Amino acid sequence: MNTSQFQPKSTEEPKLEENDLFNQTFLDQKYIDEGKAKFNALLITLNSDSLETWGDILLDELSNYVNALQAAFYIQTDEAENSRLELISVYGQSRHNIKTSFHLGESLVGQAAKSRRSFSVSNPKVIHTRSSTSLVTIQPNLFL
Repeated sequence: MNTSQFQPKSTEEPKLEENDLFNQTFLDQKYIDEGKAKFNALLITLNSDSLETWGDILLDELSNYVNALQAAFYIQTDEAENSRLELISVYGQSRHNIKTSFHLGESLVGQAAKSRRSFSVSNPKVIHTRSSTSLVTIQPNLFL
């Protein structure tokens, strides 16, 4: 007679979803921490007199780190009353195809700067930008 069939079953169910969520949160935080360390080290070692060169290097590294196809880097001017964001560098796009300056609060770029936080837009309904290669043109489905 097999006695294993008479042993009481555990009333505790494994909480795989909770563990998966914890593991994903841990991995996300690790990715963020590694990225911060990488870019802090990069900023310390950059010795360039040109903001454009500095922006090109930073965008190249950042775009590769987050797997971005396109990126733009703006800096805020120091004019107190009429502060603007001025384009410094682009990645994966022609400078002639994007706006070169924004007022604070203007569009998502200006609003992110004004609010001092980032935005993520998934599956936008209206898309005015495309990523192109010599073989294909695609529409993005996520903006950060």
